Amino acid sequence: MVKLAFVMVAALGLMACASQPEQALQRDPNAPRTLPGKDNPYAPNTVIVIATPGFPWAAKNVADVVSANAVSPEISYFAARNLVMYNDNVVGLIEVNVDVDNVYESVSAVCRDKETRTVWQETRVLNFAGGRESLARSMVGALVTKVAGKTCP
Repeated sequence: MVKLAFVMVAALGLMACASQPEQALQRDPNAPRTLPGKDNPYAPNTVIVIATPGFPWAAKNVADVVSANAVSPEISYFAARNLVMYNDNVVGLIEVNVDVDNVYESVSAVCRDKETRTVWQETRVLNFAGGRESLARSMVGALVTKVAGKTCP
């Protein structure tokens, strides 16, 4: 009974520490921008899709089904964020988050606009059981059906 009371108090305490709504990042006006043109490595209206390290195939799977000119380079979140903020041809960012190392496994896709504000998010919390890689592939497969045809931004 004491354990249950402790767990309830801890859970209520964590809920009170909830973060504030996400704020858009501020662009550095002095940072160089990549303008549209022949020297820009990305086509106009490109959406960058990245995934949790170790799951690059998840970004490719999502990029293949969204209704956007999506590419899935293997780059960090920081690099992808800078692309969306400072490359005029990049219009959005989709983050594919794969978490199969916790009690409640989940996968999600988060679409962000040029200012990195969340446009939409789809999450799949479904455990098909199995090893880490097979679990991730099954869960991302289910997520892909939820994001198929979505636009970003």
